[in-house]
Amino acid sequence: MLQWHGGTDLLPGAVAAVQSLVNLVGCPSRIYIISRVNRANSTGALRSLSATGFFVQTGVPEENHHTVTETVGPRSKGPLAIKFGLSVFVDDRADNLATINYALAGRTRLLIHFTGDPVSQRRSGPTTTCADFRSAATWETVVALCRDEWPRLSRGELRYQ
Repeated sequence: MLQWHGGTDLLPGAVAAVQSLVNLVGCPSRIYIISRVNRANSTGALRSLSATGFFVQTGVPEENHHTVTETVGPRSKGPLAIKFGLSVFVDDRADNLATINYALAGRTRLLIHFTGDPVSQRRSGPTTTCADFRSAATWETVVALCRDEWPRLSRGELRYQ
């Protein structure tokens, strides 16, 4: 989850956080960016990330960026999380995390609700949380949570119902 709100600026700290996560997992091709967009803007998300230099700076391949158009259902983030075998998911919307939580039930995972984007929080309205979600108000906290839980995730020990 990287927000750019129609411009070419990512949230402060996003690129550094992704670089840290690439170092943690050891390979940029293991990082995926899944953006929920409206149908009319499905290519705009990729163009915006490219314009920021995100892919060059992080090493994450452009083909690891995917877009979905639904919060729930076959064109939501949950099916892609399963397809790519994702174990860590960061999103600013609790409804997206709830879908991913349901899709990954019984699998090793770490779901992080990123609350550090005031623009997104205003657009999405009040959010609900779940015992399976961790909360992070900064990108540094996202990286710290991933770093702290990585050994358990790697061993398949971090499971929720």
